[in-house]
Amino acid sequence: MNINWFEVFAQMINFVVLLFVLQKLFYKPLIQAMDERQKSIAKIQEESAQKMMEADATITVYHEKLAAIEESAQQTLENAKKEAESAKNALLKTYRMQADEKRQTYLNELEDEKTRISDEMRRVLGKSAVKIAAHILHMTVDQSSEEKMFETFIGKIRALKSDSPELMHLTHQEKISLVSAIELPMEKRQIFEEALQEKMGAGLVISYLTDKELVAGHELKFETFTLHHNVRKYVEESEKKIMQTMEKNSQ
Repeated sequence: MNINWFEVFAQMINFVVLLFVLQKLFYKPLIQAMDERQKSIAKIQEESAQKMMEADATITVYHEKLAAIEESAQQTLENAKKEAESAKNALLKTYRMQADEKRQTYLNELEDEKTRISDEMRRVLGKSAVKIAAHILHMTVDQSSEEKMFETFIGKIRALKSDSPELMHLTHQEKISLVSAIELPMEKRQIFEEALQEKMGAGLVISYLTDKELVAGHELKFETFTLHHNVRKYVEESEKKIMQTMEKNSQ
């Protein structure tokens, strides 16, 4: 088996570069967004402090009024004091609530943005890992691997039951195609046709196609279903499982 180590190392370098780009494109904007949110919160706190100063000024006015009428009516003084304290508490409570609400809103937005970016990074990294694995598999497939995959594929055909739902409704007029990663030799075509005839009988019309995207292996296509045994299908299923696992872990 001849492995092109240069391509393997190149893929590893590409993966590292991808991580660097993600760092620049995702985490840097996130940090900037957090700084902007922090400045907004500081501004809100400054405004709240200004409002509290205004409230204190209002209280001072009320106290001056109280001093002016102190001699005329003690009861008026008490009422004015209560009014001033009530106004102060109401103002402070209102400004505190507004500041807390705005601060919580910004924090929630930051958390949502962080979660979105993290999910996107996991999705991109997951797909990249699957693509790199597929490329490595493509480089490591040899004649021995092709032989074993063909034998396993034939075993899958022979394992099909004649009364299975997949085969019960098939007819000899149905279009049948065998797609292979490389052109299938005549002796293997004969082995394949014999295995299929055991399940469906003689007289089948079969089209033989080639698709390098399979990397290695075969696909037996009927009009109603497809029997897979190839690297591309394995990679697609692996990518799907990785995405499902990431989505589950992010919930």
